[in-house]
This record gives sequence, C-alpha cells and structure tokens, in this order.
Amino acid sequence: NPPDTEELRMINESISDLGEEIEALDMFKDDKDIPKESPIGRKDRNEIKNKIVKLEKDKESLENEIRNLLGDKGKSHMDRKSSKNDKKIIE
Repeated sequence: NPPDTEELRMINESISDLGEEIEALDMFKDDKDIPKESPIGRKDRNEIKNKIVKLEKDKESLENEIRNLLGDKGKSHMDRKSSKNDKKIIE
C-alpha cells in the first residue's frame, strides 16, 4: 500500500498549528502572565513541544516511506520541503 499523503499533509498542518501556539506562548515573558481564560491560557508549553517532536517523527517516517517508493527521484524534493518546515519550528 502506498503511504497516505493526506496524513502527511495533516501532520504538517498540525506541526504548523502547534508552532503557532508556541509563538503565542512566547509572547509572554512568564507563563503566569498568560490569562487563564484566554485560548492559550491552559496550554502546556512542554506538552505542545512533545507533540511536535512526535509529529516530526511520524512525518519523517512517512517521508522515508515515500522516498523508498520514489527512489532517488523523491529525495531532493522531500529534503527541501522538510528543511523549510523544520526551519519554521526551530525559529
């Protein structure tokens, strides 16, 4: 069975969404300053980061599966796409 590219899209979207949550949390010097009634007020920064790490592993696994199916043809494209997404999370 071929890998599910829709799943890969959803993983990338989730990573992006979680990255935005981290950015929102980073606007506050101290987590205690975040209003608890706000949408990010009940978010756990470490839990979000752990989810990102898990999703990155899932993404890498799917990308490897795709690379294996495509052979060398898919390698450079997947590497470029991954490095762009990774850069967003790291910054």
